[in-house]
Amino acid sequence: MSLSLDDLAKIKVYKGNVEYEKLFHELDNACNEANDDNYCKDSYQHIKINKSFIPQLRKIFYILKRTKLQNDIYIKDRNLGSHDPCLYYKYWFYYKIINSDLKTDDIEELKKIWHRNIQKIYRTLIEKECKFYAKSLDDVKIMKVLYDHIFFFNDKKDNTSLMEKIKKCEFCKHLIVYLNQVIKKKPITCSDGSPYAFCMEYNNHLKGIINLKDIIDLSCENNEKLSHYTSYLNSREQVVEEKATDMGNGVSQLPISEKNSPAITLPGNAQDNDLSTNNTVICTSVVGVSSILFLLYKVYKNAFQKEQCTIKSFTMHSKLELL
Repeated sequence: MSLSLDDLAKIKVYKGNVEYEKLFHELDNACNEANDDNYCKDSYQHIKINKSFIPQLRKIFYILKRTKLQNDIYIKDRNLGSHDPCLYYKYWFYYKIINSDLKTDDIEELKKIWHRNIQKIYRTLIEKECKFYAKSLDDVKIMKVLYDHIFFFNDKKDNTSLMEKIKKCEFCKHLIVYLNQVIKKKPITCSDGSPYAFCMEYNNHLKGIINLKDIIDLSCENNEKLSHYTSYLNSREQVVEEKATDMGNGVSQLPISEKNSPAITLPGNAQDNDLSTNNTVICTSVVGVSSILFLLYKVYKNAFQKEQCTIKSFTMHSKLELL
């Protein structure tokens, strides 16, 4: 069974990447109890949106205000890349939306709330606003998964383009279906005045990353279920196995999580799926984790047995000396 767009959107790709985990932790705690900022105290009493999401609204607008006043304070000392800071904040915010109870009607209202609040943050025409373009939950899910690929699977050392990787990925079919359903006017041009969320995101953030023609001509390859996730996770597993072997030979450290390697975390419903090895690349992560745990068990078991043997030998030797 292949993963739906919902499943892909809920996968926490950033898990295992130290820089992103630290960033997300800091953003999650943007409005703490000691904070007196007006954005962190706003009650949002008159908005037509699920009230359980209000804490996330307080955080995102405080984040945008603080990053403007303090020169990108959340990311300036982090090794995240050279993208517009706005992308990282929206990427975090997409996770909050996807894991909330918001519906499409709420997203439309959220867009209005965002627009009203950033007018108070960016007061001059020369300031580049961090805009929220999504009008539906599908807009949010597509952008979140696309940024998964841009942030974590766009290897600068690999000459293969990002779109070539997407062609081989399960995400490919979801992206094509989305574009065909949302953008009725063909061919897709993404003019400056385009009303489509994807086009507005492309015009403001993606032009230097993806060629629009590649998106228009996108076609999924036959082995799309054997995506770059497989090779990425396999190479990650191999690195961990080699380091575990080194530990068995006397090396003292075994880093489980590589600094820039995402550990794919599946949504609960996807973990319950009966996925075969040919069905989805994501199951590779489950197999990989099992292999790593088994390998760690063997390494520590052998080390423990050696230690026990040494203790027994020393005890017997001491007894013989006493006799």
